[in-house]
Amino acid sequence: MSKKEEVLNSLSLWQSYQGKMLATFIALCGFAFGAAGGVVSVPLWLTAVSMIGVVLIGISVILLHRKIIKLQHELGEL
Repeated sequence: MSKKEEVLNSLSLWQSYQGKMLATFIALCGFAFGAAGGVVSVPLWLTAVSMIGVVLIGISVILLHRKIIKLQHELGEL
């Protein structure tokens, strides 16, 4: 496999991960902010865990996006 094919495969894989993480992020945001706003009746600890999850997944999405940009630049150089 050539270097270009490897980069394309890697880019495709990371983009699919990013899409799944964004979907999870949006769903968790809806739950966490709904729980914080009183729309959903859940224990306070579950709301706190959800908020922490929102932050962690948000950071992961940003890092994944940076990796994808780096791979796109590498692909442009090939």
